Amino acid sequence: MTPPWLFLISLLLGIALEFVFPTRLAEGSAGMIAGSLLIASGLAFVLWSGAVFKRMQTAIEPGSRPSMFATSGPYQWSRNPMYLGLAVIHFGIALIVNSVWLFLTTFMVLVALDRRIVPREEALLGEMYPEEYAKYRRRVRRWF
Repeated sequence: MTPPWLFLISLLLGIALEFVFPTRLAEGSAGMIAGSLLIASGLAFVLWSGAVFKRMQTAIEPGSRPSMFATSGPYQWSRNPMYLGLAVIHFGIALIVNSVWLFLTTFMVLVALDRRIVPREEALLGEMYPEEYAKYRRRVRRWF
């Protein structure tokens, strides 16, 4: 299962759990404002990351073999800025919906990414670009 599907499924699961077992994070409009800011910043991060891939003319689809790996733009600070941006969007949605479940399902996706998906992607890049990727890994953190 690809990461975008994991995020979508976690979103749907969190909403379903919220419908069946309602929770509340906080009252008031602060969650709406903070959530909107998180969604906007997460979306900007995802789009910026995608623009870097497009400019490089390399594969953006998870699991595909890239023609090169990105080290510019948001990839200067995080080896996984698209996943990070999607998680920030989910946290923003959780604040707007006011749901503990959405926070929990987002954390579950992050754990799955960190333990299952990202290590496979990193192994592939390590095989394809042994020296360059090793240097990059030493310089840039996995998440932030």
